[in-house]
This record gives sequence, C-alpha cells and structure tokens, in this order.
Amino acid sequence: MPRMLPRLIVALLASALLACSAWAQRPGDPLPLPFELRVSFGAPSCDSCPPVICPGRPVPMRVSGEFPDGCYRDLSLRVLPLGSPLTVVQMDLCRAPVCTQTPEPYVLDTDLPPVATGEHTVTLRIVIRDCVDSTTIPQTFTREYTYRVGPDCGPTGECVWPFLRSPAPGECAAVIGPDSTASVDIAIETPFALGGAQGTLVVPNALRLLALEPIGAAAGMRLLWNQSADAVQWILFGKDGQTIAPAVLSTIMRAKLRAVRIEPGGPNLSGLIRVASDSLGDAAPICDVSTMRLVPVVIRVCAPERGCDVNHDGSADVRDLVTMVRCLRTPGACADSLGTPDCNGDGLFGLADVLCCARRILHPGRPDTLAPREAPEMRVQFGQPWRSGDRVDLPFALSGRAGLSEARLTLRYPADAYALDEAAFEGAADGWLVLHEEAAPGELQLAMIRTNPSADDVLPWRLALRLRAGAQPQGEVLVLGDDLRDADGAPLSTRVAGTASPRLAAAVTPAAGLSAARPNPATGVTRLAVTPAEAGDAAFEGHDLGGLVVATLHRGMLPAGTREFAWSGLDRAGRAVPSGLYLVRLRAAGHEWVRRVTRVE
Repeated sequence: MPRMLPRLIVALLASALLACSAWAQRPGDPLPLPFELRVSFGAPSCDSCPPVICPGRPVPMRVSGEFPDGCYRDLSLRVLPLGSPLTVVQMDLCRAPVCTQTPEPYVLDTDLPPVATGEHTVTLRIVIRDCVDSTTIPQTFTREYTYRVGPDCGPTGECVWPFLRSPAPGECAAVIGPDSTASVDIAIETPFALGGAQGTLVVPNALRLLALEPIGAAAGMRLLWNQSADAVQWILFGKDGQTIAPAVLSTIMRAKLRAVRIEPGGPNLSGLIRVASDSLGDAAPICDVSTMRLVPVVIRVCAPERGCDVNHDGSADVRDLVTMVRCLRTPGACADSLGTPDCNGDGLFGLADVLCCARRILHPGRPDTLAPREAPEMRVQFGQPWRSGDRVDLPFALSGRAGLSEARLTLRYPADAYALDEAAFEGAADGWLVLHEEAAPGELQLAMIRTNPSADDVLPWRLALRLRAGAQPQGEVLVLGDDLRDADGAPLSTRVAGTASPRLAAAVTPAAGLSAARPNPATGVTRLAVTPAEAGDAAFEGHDLGGLVVATLHRGMLPAGTREFAWSGLDRAGRAVPSGLYLVRLRAAGHEWVRRVTRVE
C-alpha cells in the first residue's frame, strides 16, 4: 500500500568525526528541499573547543540555514515522543502567500535524549503547511543523519555537573498514568567526594510531589525539602562524615509523584545543584552553565502507552474513533497536543491509523501476524459512468468473499482533468465503519471495517468527479492497491490492483429512473437524481412503511433530463420525521421507481 503522505529517505555519509557528524543528500533526490538546511550535533565545551558528545548526556542538535524569502513562518523544532528507540525530530513551519523576497537565515536548537557510546541515527521530518489554508495537504520531507558519541567522557575533573539527571539516560525515569503514583530516581555527576549538596527541583503542574528521600550513594544521609510556588528547595548532607563518592552517575534521591493530569509525551522534571560541599565543608566548584554552554537536562516522566486512547480517559472506545475521524476529516481541527495516535508506527497520523485503532477496538486480541491467503475471487467491478452536466458519477463495488472483516482500496483518478466531488458508500452503513481520504491530488483511499457479522458482503460505492474548467473528459479510474483482511484478520492476496474503469470520456446521460439516495442513512439532507423518460406530469413523494405519504418532493410537470432533488427529512407540515426506513417513490410517464432512505435523527 502506498503511504498516505510521501516519505523520501535520503542516504547518509556514514563517516563522522568523534565530536560531530556531516550529511549528504542522495544525488538525484526527486524532491529537494525548497530551502537551505544544515544539521549539526554536539556543543563546544568552550569558545575554542570542537563540539563534544558524551554518553549519557543530552545531545544538542542544531538545524540552521537560510530561507530564499520571508514566506516561512512559525518555525519550531521538537523531538517526537514515540516511546521507542527510534528518534524522530520534527521541524514545523508554514508558508505564507504574501511575504518579503529577502533571504532570511534561521537557527533552531533542541536536545536529543542521552544515548550510549557509538553511532546513532536520527530522522528529521520537515513539515511545511499553508499558513492560511489549513485544508491544504502539507509538504513532508524526511532526512536521516548520523552522529557518533565518543567514549565515556567521565566527570569534567574540575567541577560538579550542575544538572540533576536520571540514572537511566535516554529512557523514561518513570511511567505514570491518570491519578496514579510513581517513583523517580535522581542522580548527580561529580568528580569529588561530596559531603552535601543543595539545589532545586522543578515539578510541573501536571504532577504533585508526595515525598523525597535519600537513596543509593546518599542512603543514610539527611534530606530536607520544602515546596515553594516555583520549585522544590532541597538540602542533602551527611551525618558522621558520610560522603557521596566520585562517580559519573550516582543515584542520590527518589521522588514519589502523583499525576494530577496526563500530558501528551508526559511531564518532565528538571533540577539544579546550586551549592556543593566537600567532606570538610569547603565549597566544591559547580560547572558554569554560561561559559561551558551546557544544555539544560530534563528527567523524563512518560505517560503510559496511549494506544488509541486519544481523549486520555483511560480506555480506547468508539469515542476515540469519533475523535480520530473528526481530526482526519477536518485538518487543523485537532492540535498536536490532542495526541492523535500513530497506531501503525509510520510516524504520521492518517486513515491507516484510524483503521488500525478501529481494528483494535472492534476486534480486541485478534492477531495481525497471520500469513497471507490467496483470494483470487476478490474483485472490483466498475459500472458505466454517467454524466450530469460537468459531473461524472462512477459506480463500482468490491465483492467476492463472505465474511470480509476489513478492506482498504487506493484509487487513482485523472486529477488534471477532474476534481473529487464525492465518494459515497451506497451500502448499509449500519454494518460497516466507512471512511475515505484524499491522500494526494488524484489519489483516493477508501476504508471499510465490518461492525456487524451479518452485514452485506458486497460493498458498493459511487465516485463523483467534477470536470475542471477548460478541461476535456479523459482518463480512467484505476485501482492502485488494496489491503483486504479475512474474517480472522489474515491478509488476502488478490488480483484487485490494476483493475481499471471504463473511459470517463465515454460517460453517458443516465437512462430514465431514480438514483440511489446519497448519503444514506442521512441525518441531514439526502439527494436523489430523477431522470424521467420524457417530459410530463410526475409525482415524487416519500412514504412510510405503511404507505402513508409523509413528504412531497415534486408534483406536476417535470421536464426531460436529469434533475436532482433534496429531502431534508421534514414532513409536509415542516416537522422532522422520526428515525426509520422510508420509501421514496417516483411516478412519471407511466413508470414507477422506488428507493429506500434511512433517516437518523
């Protein structure tokens, strides 16, 4: 299956200096970046020193360059909280339609999680949105870079490292869920034996500090602390000459926390050592943050794996699916802070993630590692396209296997000649969860998940395309790919891909009759196309199942040709009809046609 958003992977220069790394774009990359971009890692320990990357310490990452004009706005750089060894950094920006034409330099900095000695890879994802139109599909570029972490740098030998740290660099110091507690161990780095230390611990509002106790290298020492409005002030000192031994990483205290609320990515702690003492009571030097250009360190407290629980209520259910569908159908409606899931692990949120979560919620425990099964009987059948003005409607259906649990089709239509007007599922919606997404101009993805075991096994659709101004009818609709699942979730190997529709230029004016209602079921307006065989008197009415006329859509002279009627679900008195099944009947030129319409109020 093609990905919903293109991700272009670029080759790396594997060679890198101990302190920093270089990169190179693969020659012939079909989608070069529209602006200059440079990436570097590490920070110099002094003004004239080369960059240094030490194990167990945050890795400074800088993205810089120059924009060709002043159209780029709202720059940000952030490490995505994927909760896995994969490190992905996202650079977000938007492009404005009106701007200056003067080149503008930019610099963005962030910190990668601490890692061990060796070579590491980071993925940089650049997302460029339209500053004005949030419905425009963003441009996404992906680049990979490597950097090398040197051997153990050890304590500086001259000063105490000023930042409190986690004894598990790069990992979650704790995982804490809604209204639950967790303990976080805190460590320091010192080249001296310390008789005591004093400092601050900043606890975010999402957490409440319940207790702070000495452990590890400081077990048996006295620890005093006081919560103020801005931070926790703490003092740690030894009794009877007890000291904290010199070490690259020494665990000295444990914080017990309660979650007030859960934030996407989890809240982080931070802390400083402001005063340190040796065993004799003399001052131990603290590394100067300003002169050494040290990057502040955070202690990661992670939220539990959210899975598909996007509303953070502790369970994944239909409410989360509704939220995800809203986010998908209305770009920009859901901020990143909502935490839309990356269920399929591709680093992006899209239709595949909604399907993935729907599968987990509707079919819990179903394995997704079953071997593919041959299913040559599966097919997509296209009907004759029909034309009404500049609009072409193309019916088609997926069928061939009973009990199909999930289906995803990728269609391609000639976007240079047509714009997508509508993709309508013509089957019974109470048996299938149905979604569609235009992943790119001319590429449409349709998704169906069975919600009712007795649902129909024939899945009918209608694709409506509108001819662009000045364009000529041309091309066809092609099935690019499919992802079909059997009743137990096993993938099906089919010959569906490559199926093509009749030529769209061969679309005909529909024969006399009455089209299917769309949408159906309907909560608001539903539309039906009427094509009488000849001009004449016609009656177009809605009936309940008892035969009583509840709505009159047209009565009187009806000209030849196709005409569309809309029913908003109101009866002849202007009141909303009750939810249920209704029959819409057209009588014209001695003929009668009936269609079923389900109203949901």
